[in-house]
Amino acid sequence: MRDWASLSRVSTDEQFEEGESYETQRSLNLELIEKNEGKLYKEYLEDGVSAYKKRIVQRPVMVELLEDVAKGKVKNIVAFKRDRIIRDPEDYYFIRKIFDKAGVKVYFTCQGELPWEHASPSEELMNGLMPLLAKFESMTTAQRVRANVLESVKKGEWRCGRPPYGYMYNPNTKRVEQIPEQAEVCRKIREMYISGLGAGKISHILNNELKIPYVSPAVWHKSTTKKKPRDFWYEGVVTSIVTKPVYMGIQDWGGQWYECPSIDAIFTKEEWDEANNIYQNKLNRKLPHKYFNTTFLFKDILFCAHCGERMIPTYKTSRYIKEDGSESIYEYYHYKCEGRWEKHNSCKQKKHNRKYVEKAIIWHVADDINGMNVEELYLEALKSAKEAARDYLVEIKNLENRIKELSDKIEQNVDDYQATKSEVIRRRLEKRVEEYEQELIQSEQQLKQLHNNPPKTDLEKDDVVQVYKFMQGWRGIMANPNVTNEEKRYLALSVLDKILLTSSGGLQIKYKVQKDFGMLVQSPDYGATISG
Repeated sequence: MRDWASLSRVSTDEQFEEGESYETQRSLNLELIEKNEGKLYKEYLEDGVSAYKKRIVQRPVMVELLEDVAKGKVKNIVAFKRDRIIRDPEDYYFIRKIFDKAGVKVYFTCQGELPWEHASPSEELMNGLMPLLAKFESMTTAQRVRANVLESVKKGEWRCGRPPYGYMYNPNTKRVEQIPEQAEVCRKIREMYISGLGAGKISHILNNELKIPYVSPAVWHKSTTKKKPRDFWYEGVVTSIVTKPVYMGIQDWGGQWYECPSIDAIFTKEEWDEANNIYQNKLNRKLPHKYFNTTFLFKDILFCAHCGERMIPTYKTSRYIKEDGSESIYEYYHYKCEGRWEKHNSCKQKKHNRKYVEKAIIWHVADDINGMNVEELYLEALKSAKEAARDYLVEIKNLENRIKELSDKIEQNVDDYQATKSEVIRRRLEKRVEEYEQELIQSEQQLKQLHNNPPKTDLEKDDVVQVYKFMQGWRGIMANPNVTNEEKRYLALSVLDKILLTSSGGLQIKYKVQKDFGMLVQSPDYGATISG
């Protein structure tokens, strides 16, 4: 009767370790079946699956085997070792119960492996302890890997994965060396940043004016990712160049900074401090700095009144060749409904010219402010404070979920590290654990910062009076060509919460009040400096 099953499992795609590769396991399993004069019913292969990090329901091959056992199709199971079947202590007794009920016998081909059957209480105890020992081994391996990496970081070795833009790792010298042409671009970016330009504007200049291509340090390969790295400049890259300590020869590992002599610094400490101080000053404005320096004043707060989706900014250029052979470039700026143009829903919202929409909003808000009174503003402020408290709780929950996800990923990679003897795979997994560890520590720090800085709900009427005076300068600030677009956007995000735009150009505006503005703005209407 064909009632024998062969179970083989490998945790990684390249796990060719001695005695535990798929072919070795399969060969030993079939040899034992033949030795016992059994007939094979089916071979079960779990490829790239961790028996410790994934529960039974997440292992489709194991689920299939258990179903065949329950149906009476399998009476004998052969595996290389016990951990090929189960490593999770919680799942051990569940599988054991199913096997015992069906009268299944389990055989192991690895010499020295304890038998599955329990002839005595001591053997029962040992089999129950084996999954716990496997878990303990994984945890100690993780601790050892982290300790070894930290020790090498303290010695000045580079252990932060792939170097960022401007650098390359030389395996011969074990140094992080500059790429000359990219390092020069980094210096240009810093010069533009300290001159007052924002990351978005710098990205635009690099892409459209200087025509400097962005070369991502990421190694793209279709076997590891389906998404090709960006080949153009964007705000995140520019910001990282002026804020990452690696550019002044410092290695950031797990939120801690360490001197790294193996890094060929592009900036001096004084140069890096100058740019980073500008970045920190923008952060202190309470609103995310990336929102300020943009051509679109009402980005992220303008929504479609028909479907509720965002009105997203669009920028388009067209080139026109004149009769004399010269070239003219035309730029078009619009707001368009994300629902219609990106998600393709049934919304009929049209594209709106940025200039006309923003002018209409500015005058609409100015008229509203002139008709406001402090009592109405105070009630709106209290309402906004409640919404801020709700958003605060959501952000905490999202961070807690991300921390748990990162912890699970670290444990899974450590388990794979412990399961393989391949040095190539171990280096790759070690690097991956380092990256997850750094993100985990940063997420934990963000969560701690949120807990230490809950939103303020004790808004006093005097605060609202002060903000009301601030809002009175709206029209003069927005109409003043000498006020930068960044300052106008800051005022807009401080005053406005949400704007609904209809296809015909109708507006419905919701206001908010913030206590801390942190910016000085010259109001042409009042001729005095107004601060929040």
